[in-house]
Amino acid sequence: MNARLDKIITRGIIPLGGIYHMKYTDKQLSNHLHRIKGQLSGAERMINAERSCDEVVMQLMAARSSIERLSLNILQSETDSCFKSKKPADIKKLKNVASILFKYT
Repeated sequence: MNARLDKIITRGIIPLGGIYHMKYTDKQLSNHLHRIKGQLSGAERMINAERSCDEVVMQLMAARSSIERLSLNILQSETDSCFKSKKPADIKKLKNVASILFKYT
């Protein structure tokens, strides 16, 4: 594991995209999913209405960005308890999740 990753893990924060992702409640996660569904439905309607390519792509990019944010927030919520416990097994689990995040972000 690299030093930067170890430093982030021991601090108990995962900086992503310049902001710190906070734990979402189940209701907030559900609302976020509904927003994403709305964005995708909107893109479908735009395609059916033969809207311009750039408008459709912009809508799809907004949905993609929202999906990525939601995914990161779900991971943050999932790892929250590991940061608090400081058990060796949880630290190992956190390092694994963090390495996945750095790989795909």
